[in-house]
Amino acid sequence: MIRSNYRLGALLVVSMFLVASTAMAATAWIAVPSAPDASNKVTISGGEFTPASSVAIHIVKPDGEKIVQFATANADGNFTSEFQPVTSGSYQVKVLDSNGSEIGSGDFISTK
Repeated sequence: MIRSNYRLGALLVVSMFLVASTAMAATAWIAVPSAPDASNKVTISGGEFTPASSVAIHIVKPDGEKIVQFATANADGNFTSEFQPVTSGSYQVKVLDSNGSEIGSGDFISTK
């Protein structure tokens, strides 16, 4: 009976660890600034990605033209990508993971 209780206790500890690990898994995120910096560049960044995973950055210009840039997460799971707007107006940004699922979106306004 004591051995049975020990096994049950060990199973419960392992189960609680697995549930806690799953619940604490980080969610990937992105950041898009609201305007270009002083050098007229927009730095799109993200984190909590699988290291070496790819992301597709979809940018829609004010005239509707679509641009796609690609970035790869570094060893820490972070990426950065720069874009330099060439016309004034509102730009829309969407970041997709390697499966094509949207991770996040944002927009910025260029007053070039």
